[in-house]
Amino acid sequence: VSGQSLYPKLVAVARVGDSGAIGIDTWTLAHGGCIETILDECTAELVKCYCAPCCVTIDLNAKIKKPLPLHTTVRVDVEIKSIESNGLRIWTRATLSNPTAAPADRVLATCEAQLCDAGILTRMNMGE
Repeated sequence: VSGQSLYPKLVAVARVGDSGAIGIDTWTLAHGGCIETILDECTAELVKCYCAPCCVTIDLNAKIKKPLPLHTTVRVDVEIKSIESNGLRIWTRATLSNPTAAPADRVLATCEAQLCDAGILTRMNMGE
């Protein structure tokens, strides 16, 4: 079907508690590193389940568009954009959104990440 991906997608939920704050006991917003970690883990989970159980992130470009209040359940949508180099490199895209926000305010962060199948890389380095 035109416009549909050949690869599976992942939909996840996440929630950042007090220890993910910008400053413990001083802020009500999630630290940018927590937001990036959610995106990184979700992209890796999709890749691990689909094609590379031993994948590693080698490049992640995150854009934080709006603050993430603590204790807010967010939705993460992840897709594989492409798999190249005989499965060694996997490109992904993810969106972290607040499904209860007004449509114009839903997207909180996005990322594009490149992952590497560490199993293939290990075999290449061993001369297999």
